[in-house]
Amino acid sequence: MLPYPLYLIHQHIGFIIFNQLQDYVNKYVLVSAVTLLMLGIAYILSDWVEPRIMRFFKR
Repeated sequence: MLPYPLYLIHQHIGFIIFNQLQDYVNKYVLVSAVTLLMLGIAYILSDWVEPRIMRFFKR
């Protein structure tokens, strides 16, 4: 489930990346790339990291 990991990371990491690159990359390309990156990171967090953490705490 992506909404919660996406919520946690998009504002902080997304805005940092956007602010660092906005002078060098076309704004439409940058928004698209940052959006895809945040979705990818959220997917990794929800499918790979979160289940392992949950198993660790259920022990």
